[in-house]
Amino acid sequence: MGKKSLVDMPIVFFTYNLEEYTAFDKSDSLFYNKQVAFLFRPCSNRNLFTTIKLFYKTKNELLDHVYIKNYVQKTEKVFYSDILFVEAGITSCKVYTRFGVYHASGSLPSFSKKLNKQFIKVHDKYMINQAQITSFNGTHILIENFKIPIQRVNSQNLKKIFANSSKM
Repeated sequence: MGKKSLVDMPIVFFTYNLEEYTAFDKSDSLFYNKQVAFLFRPCSNRNLFTTIKLFYKTKNELLDHVYIKNYVQKTEKVFYSDILFVEAGITSCKVYTRFGVYHASGSLPSFSKKLNKQFIKVHDKYMINQAQITSFNGTHILIENFKIPIQRVNSQNLKKIFANSSKM
C-alpha cells in the first residue's frame, strides 16, 4: 500500500478554545474539501463517530473507481465512467463495462455502496450508470446494445431525472 500524502488525510482539531477555531484560515482548500473538522472538548463519542463517518462518506464520493475481479479472478481497477450497468445474481453481481464483464462478490445493495451517485437502481436486479443511457421509454432503458427492464416504481424517478438533465 502506498503512502498517503498529508493533503489526502482528514484532520480533526480537538480544542477547548473557540479562539483557536476562529483563528483557523477557512479559505484553505482543505477546509472547503471537507477534510477538516473541529471538535470542542469535552467531546462526546457520538460527535467523534459522526465526524469519522463524514470523512468516510466524503472519501467514497471522491473516488472514481472500484476494484473488481475479472473472469480469471484477477483484481482490476474499473473506472465508474467505464461501467455500463450492474446485474444482480444469486451470490454475486455482474458488472458490465465497455471492455467486458466482471464478477463482484456480494449482493447488489452491498456492491452499490461502492459506487457513486451517478448509479441508480432501476430494477430489483439492475443498477445503471446514468451517463451511459442511450435511450429510455417507460418500460426499458437501452445502454449500448443492452435492453434493461425498469420497474414501474422507478419509471417515475427516471422521468424526473431525464426532465432535469434536459433543462441543463
